[in-house]
Amino acid sequence: MKKFFTLVIVAALSTVAYGQRVVDLQVKAMVSPDKLNSTDQGTLMKLNLEVFNDGPDDLMIGDTIYYSMILANLNNQVITQIPQDAHLGYVTVGLILARNVNAGDTFHFLKDINIALLATNTFEVNVMGTVFAQNRPDLTFEGSGSNADNRKVSKIIWYNKDNFPLSTSILVTDGVIVYPNPAADVTTISLSAVEVGETTTLRIFDINGKEVFVETKAAGVADAFEVNTTAFENGVYMIQVSSGAQIRSSKLVVQH
Repeated sequence: MKKFFTLVIVAALSTVAYGQRVVDLQVKAMVSPDKLNSTDQGTLMKLNLEVFNDGPDDLMIGDTIYYSMILANLNNQVITQIPQDAHLGYVTVGLILARNVNAGDTFHFLKDINIALLATNTFEVNVMGTVFAQNRPDLTFEGSGSNADNRKVSKIIWYNKDNFPLSTSILVTDGVIVYPNPAADVTTISLSAVEVGETTTLRIFDINGKEVFVETKAAGVADAFEVNTTAFENGVYMIQVSSGAQIRSSKLVVQH
């Protein structure tokens, strides 16, 4: 499972000083999102980062601000990210500055991100936003030695489309929600988030790898699977839930 990254890829961006402009961006605050709301069309995230130029030189009109965004569960397992492999430190073009940002000045990095996922249940997530500045030979990239303050992480609530309140009884493991677990007669299983326009399929296997349950929900249906376990023997079962490119797994314990 992909985890939050701990370093930034800078191989393609020179760390050599040209004796010209040097900036040091700091993300002072994540103004938004303070929550996420699911709809049938997915989830809109309005990313707003308050960024401070702590370097000795100015950012200028035409300089490029690169960014990344990672949305993860509280175990820091990635749910979605921009760009792909952002957890490895990759960034992508965010905006071209339309005004100068003087040394000691602050600006807001604003980006509307359409996430093609909707939460099946309401749960807490971590959002990480990261920014860097670089695009010209006369603007020195900040380098990996000083990038810890280029990012900010915030814990927020991701609401499902029915706006259910947060439940402390729901445990999300590897993107799969199983409750109750252990189960006696019935259990409910779902992905924490499903892809818009994609079917969702649940498969359950016994300890020998035999498929004992399979069901598919129609595209865009975020309803959980309700599984009758009365015919299951006591033991541990493997769960696999897939939706589009997502394939998640977990375990179910049956105890009658």
